[in-house]
Amino acid sequence: MSEQRQIGAGMPPNERRGIGRVATVIALLFLALTGCGRSPKQLAQIAMKDRDFDVCKAAVLKLEDQTLLAEIAQKADNLGVRQRAVNKLDDQSLLARVATEENDWHVHRDAVEKLTDQALLAKMAVEDEDSDVRQTAMKNLADQPLLAKVIMEGERRDICKAAFDKLEDPAVLARIAVEHKDEVFREAAMRRLDDQSILTELAVKAEDVGVRKAAVAKLTDQVLLAKFAVEDEDWRIRVAAVRTLEDQARLAQIAVGDEDDEVRKAALTKLEDQSLLARIAGEDGHW
Repeated sequence: MSEQRQIGAGMPPNERRGIGRVATVIALLFLALTGCGRSPKQLAQIAMKDRDFDVCKAAVLKLEDQTLLAEIAQKADNLGVRQRAVNKLDDQSLLARVATEENDWHVHRDAVEKLTDQALLAKMAVEDEDSDVRQTAMKNLADQPLLAKVIMEGERRDICKAAFDKLEDPAVLARIAVEHKDEVFREAAMRRLDDQSILTELAVKAEDVGVRKAAVAKLTDQVLLAKFAVEDEDWRIRVAAVRTLEDQARLAQIAVGDEDDEVRKAALTKLEDQSLLARIAGEDGHW
């Protein structure tokens, strides 16, 4: 252990940091004085093999060659040096190589944090064994179809939830609402949908009656709601439409004429016109 480290070991953190800064400056001066004429490859060797961490760090600071920085990130003896090399990497292909090949999770995570390749990020969010790396990949993932892929194919609920929270595309939400195997995600997607054309399509075409009910309940077109309330073959869809329908005359007709008790009750509950209520009470044999 060097004299600097022996002295710093017994000092408060702020004083140790001060010593660290001084050591880095000294190391940079050392390289400036002794490194004149040294090639980038020689600096890379210093960064990977020198026993003094501050000298290694100073060598990394002087390097700009992306290929050499990637090599240092994967081969340097000191973990801190490897992480500093990753932090200077900007080349996405080299970052991808480090991210996919590196076994140390610190370097692996740091490389993933700088990735912009959306397909690779989606793959890591689903498949990586380390939870921190999966979360880091998810943080940088923004592509809506790939987020949907993570939700549809992922086995880990925390990652699926993180992906779902980043969804913005109504078409992607509609796909989740129809196709996801988990009812929780289907219902959550429906709650976030408000695009009337998509809701109409779901109300008409979805195979899951729960999705249809949720879509009908969010429709605002009164003509369309009346059509569902009167014509749909499934009483549950008719109830959902009636609960949003405002047309008092139409509600009165449904309260008297629908063959299902639940639909009639739902219509009667929505009626506010006292004359219509009185007429139904006097004329309808159902009540």
